[in-house]
Amino acid sequence: MELDRHQQPCSLNMTQSFPTHAALLLIDVQRDFFPGGSLPVQPAPQLFQALNDCIDAATAVRIPIVATRDWHPPDHRSFDIHGGPWPVHCVRDTPGAQFCEVLRLPDDAHVLNTGVDPHDEGYSAFANTELEQWLRKRGVTSVWIAGVALEYCVRATALDALKAGFETHLLLPATSPVDPEHGIAAAKELAAGKPAVERVEKGFYQRAATVPLTSDCTGCHDGFFKSRSTVPKFAGLIIRVPVREAAAPPAQ
Repeated sequence: MELDRHQQPCSLNMTQSFPTHAALLLIDVQRDFFPGGSLPVQPAPQLFQALNDCIDAATAVRIPIVATRDWHPPDHRSFDIHGGPWPVHCVRDTPGAQFCEVLRLPDDAHVLNTGVDPHDEGYSAFANTELEQWLRKRGVTSVWIAGVALEYCVRATALDALKAGFETHLLLPATSPVDPEHGIAAAKELAAGKPAVERVEKGFYQRAATVPLTSDCTGCHDGFFKSRSTVPKFAGLIIRVPVREAAAPPAQ
């Protein structure tokens, strides 16, 4: 997948969506999770444009930006060579653990390492990290979550943010799953039946050139990410995640 660091962002108006006491959480936008890496997601067609638009909007209103990264030791228990479910990925200080070059991450973004202990799965950015305290010290009351993988680390982070008492939002066009069906299930779970994803079916994460949306996203359907002539928008896909009992993670 050819990624251009200097590509122009698509026309996603995020500025008004970030309140004063918000923070943008960018989850694991690392080389190993993209085509050419050891554990690639199936990227949404304009994922990096959406991510960079989120960054630009957050920077414009001067809210904190947190970029998490898997930073595993070589003997991490999640690796298949040690009996875990995943291929070796994001080993600390290796090229695959680095942020994707196309991500326009500002110099003052807070980088948060996760999964640093061999026995810590590190799915959630809140698990065994200082993230909650870091956000509290800065007066953050709402978090806006983007990144990968939707059905694992993004989902777990969203649910733990809720448990911690933060108002939680999922920036759906700025996420991608490892498995499209699991990604659909996670999006529906987090949306809890809201219109943004209630009609999303198998075509949700098909690669395409644009993201077709209506103003309220009632037009989501089987070809959600298929190529259309419409300009991508976030309208209807910024999902406020309602508080409720957490379900089990998807089967591996």
